[in-house]
Amino acid sequence: MSTGTNTRKLTDYKVLIFDVYGTLADWELGLFNALEPLFSRYPASKSWTRKDALGAFMAAEGDLQTQYPDMLYSDLLAKVHEVLEERLKALSDVEQGEATGTATLVGNSTTTPSAEDAHKSFGASIQNWPMFPDTCDALRRLAKHFKLVVLSNVDRQSFRHTHALLSEGPSWTTVSSDLEVYTYPDPNPNKYWHPQAAPGSNSPFSLILTAQDTGCYKPALGDSSRSSTTSPSSQGFSGICN
Repeated sequence: MSTGTNTRKLTDYKVLIFDVYGTLADWELGLFNALEPLFSRYPASKSWTRKDALGAFMAAEGDLQTQYPDMLYSDLLAKVHEVLEERLKALSDVEQGEATGTATLVGNSTTTPSAEDAHKSFGASIQNWPMFPDTCDALRRLAKHFKLVVLSNVDRQSFRHTHALLSEGPSWTTVSSDLEVYTYPDPNPNKYWHPQAAPGSNSPFSLILTAQDTGCYKPALGDSSRSSTTSPSSQGFSGICN
């Protein structure tokens, strides 16, 4: 058994890096709730468990992130919704339009307005993804002792909703600041997003790096190399990822 001579304690670190969704935000619940209207329409997915639903989502998401590494995450989510619907139609042996009664005729690939709205609505659903109950209090305590950094597969506009909840949550009833306080500054006086510099900000984060900033989705190389050169760890501090 190892003596643990190289074991490091949490207090040995100066920087903590979070990917946010699944660690701080209840990604599974938010996604499952947003996908339920789609899955309930098709025989193949009506009886799916949360595990089934998330497995189908992640399979489609992974394929699309590889194909479109620079697509905004809200747009990528909308595309995932579209791909999932096409796959469910095939699995359910449903002709286009049969599930909703409003889609176009078989053989016409044009997306109907109602379907397009559903795809876009899912793409914007990040703002409704809840935080875990203990997240915000934990972040406030951690921020007193560490530099907290976000490195997440999300776009700036979508993250502002999560950012506000993480800063003043855990729910929208406790958020008193204008959403603009937690929005990427435009124009940005800095090279990257340093949210604590915004007037009135209660952000626990020293730095936020989204996929829009890194130009790729994790686990592609670009995001990790970018964070290593822009986070406080690049100045001689050590950090760990969550």
